Amino acid sequence: MLVNEFQELALHARRKEDTMPEATYVYEGTIERGPGAIRTAHLPAESAPVYFGVHGAIAQHYGLNPATIKEPRAATLDYVIAAAAA
Repeated sequence: MLVNEFQELALHARRKEDTMPEATYVYEGTIERGPGAIRTAHLPAESAPVYFGVHGAIAQHYGLNPATIKEPRAATLDYVIAAAAA
């Protein structure tokens, strides 16, 4: 590859980075705070709300006693890991 061709490719790559592409998806759900660590998400394409909370080690991480959590629920981290592993 000639030096000039390489420089042109590098310049083109920089130009592409300077502009933001149009969004392909805009999130339209909502998230509501509930009591304690509970969050309720109203997600697109889901007819029922999704509840997030804390449990076990995640509760401990946030300074909560897991034994006092009345309704342990999956945390947002659990959903992120499940989605990434799918």
